[in-house]
Amino acid sequence: MLTATLVLLTAGQGSPVERFTSFLKNADQLTMSANVKFENVSYETRLIWDSGPYQYFEIVSSNGKEKYWQIPKRILGVSEAEGQYWEYKGPEHKSPPPPNLGAAFTLYPIFLLQLAASNGLKDLKVGEKVKIRQREYESVFISRKGESSSETITVAIDEFGIPQQFQFIENSQSGQLNLKYEVTSLNTNPTKLKQWKYQPPTGLMPGEIPYTGNPLGSGYQAKLGTWKKGQGGSVNVRDMNKKGIVVLFTADDCEPSKKASGAFEKLKKALDQIGVNLVEVRLGRDASSLQRNWAIVSDADGKLEDQFQPPVTPYLYAIDSKSIVLGGWAGYAKDQDQALVNSIVGRFQSDDEE
Repeated sequence: MLTATLVLLTAGQGSPVERFTSFLKNADQLTMSANVKFENVSYETRLIWDSGPYQYFEIVSSNGKEKYWQIPKRILGVSEAEGQYWEYKGPEHKSPPPPNLGAAFTLYPIFLLQLAASNGLKDLKVGEKVKIRQREYESVFISRKGESSSETITVAIDEFGIPQQFQFIENSQSGQLNLKYEVTSLNTNPTKLKQWKYQPPTGLMPGEIPYTGNPLGSGYQAKLGTWKKGQGGSVNVRDMNKKGIVVLFTADDCEPSKKASGAFEKLKKALDQIGVNLVEVRLGRDASSLQRNWAIVSDADGKLEDQFQPPVTPYLYAIDSKSIVLGGWAGYAKDQDQALVNSIVGRFQSDDEE
């Protein structure tokens, strides 16, 4: 059922934490298939990783197939059921699918990115035995708690540290998300992702006009200064950044920007609680007509867009008090309000913990 071409010189040795850590450090190239159930629908998932930003993720269910590719400077998401695709230039590190994809966005195993990150395993602990298909496996787990949400990642492993099951539980104000991934195959053989050539899918329509921005990635220095307010005058964004700041890009001709207005209100309230400011950069010429509870900046000349290069609108940058980008959020999809809030607010909470 499970195969892995790994150098297992220490097979069966060390604690579960040491064995899983060793496995993950040797998994630069990874191909994993798993079954997961979400909202009473069964999905078959397939994830392929290679070094750098190279990755592919797909889900298959009775509702159809969704696919996601990432290569340097390019991201492509495809929904065969909807007959649409979304593309934009991506960051130079692995990132989840855009929210437009729906189920693929929700089911993407973002916990693997968290575990593989620098210091991602520092709080890993030995868990209880897990029974899978009449066999008991050891497990490791890690728990994180923020101001408005908490999550636990549990990994059942065999004697070599190879994952047999992942369980991701997130509790937030909107309820609980409980996803269990039953691994059906896994290997660390060389992939062919670097041979993949980008080409828009034949017969499908773009879900929106493709953007070609190359957004600032995590760890980059953002240039903050005095920006022109939409209502006239200016605002010193650098001075606003006492405990952190969120820069939101929207556009006057963007329907998702309009539909996400309620989510931005919720985000503003959550940011107020942690002392982080929000500033909106409006691409277009209608900034003066907007009514907001936060600062609105006009970018009619496109200088801020050139500087930050948001790949889509809406797009949010979470920036710490030293003007370092902590991460971002792309686009907007229905019922993603709380996920958006938790993701952005969680960036600052994780930064505080470090």
